[in-house]
Amino acid sequence: MKKDLFDSFFNDIFDIIDDFELYRKNFNSTKDSMGKGEYESNKSYLRIYRKLALAIKKLKIEQVPCKEGDLFNPNFHDAKDVTSDKKFKENTIVKVIAAGYQRNGKLLKPASVIINK
Repeated sequence: MKKDLFDSFFNDIFDIIDDFELYRKNFNSTKDSMGKGEYESNKSYLRIYRKLALAIKKLKIEQVPCKEGDLFNPNFHDAKDVTSDKKFKENTIVKVIAAGYQRNGKLLKPASVIINK
């Protein structure tokens, strides 16, 4: 029961971090183009994200190394889709959908990826 609760809790936290990462990547406004309320909200979101990232780091949880062009490894990556792209070699990562996490070499959550067939 305890392990299931631990795993469930951290999977929820990792999902929240993934949402913040998605927000951060897709937020295109510049400070000059934002209204005061939008700017303050953005600062608040990023502050919460940094606090979560720091808390995870204190627990020695780190992201699984994973980037476009890396060789797919089923021990650390979860292929959510496949594609055919001539720019990439077979069985390589074309896109990282969500980060994976590990602690002391133990996989807590695999990285979600799209791979080239």
